[in-house]
Amino acid sequence: IITFTSSSSSVVYSMLAGVPIIICNFVDLGKREKFLEKGLAYECRTPDELILLIRKAINENPITKEKRDQYVKEFLYRDDGKAAQRICDTILTMISQTK
Repeated sequence: IITFTSSSSSVVYSMLAGVPIIICNFVDLGKREKFLEKGLAYECRTPDELILLIRKAINENPITKEKRDQYVKEFLYRDDGKAAQRICDTILTMISQTK
């Protein structure tokens, strides 16, 4: 999957399915993507890199079972009864970043 952000649910589902992800960051907005920080995606900084990264993603998928399981454990599921609080905190963070 080629995308400009990892905040889409389709990107999360792709990661869970083990589909290689390339995040295009042609205009550096200074925002670090969690998928890049966790090594779950490749970053494409210029359009000239795209073909090379597509080939690399096909041959060397950065999504391993260990990385995927760690991401799920860290960001998607916790059985602590605080899911609603995490969702609200995330929404407030996203709103404050768009200002």
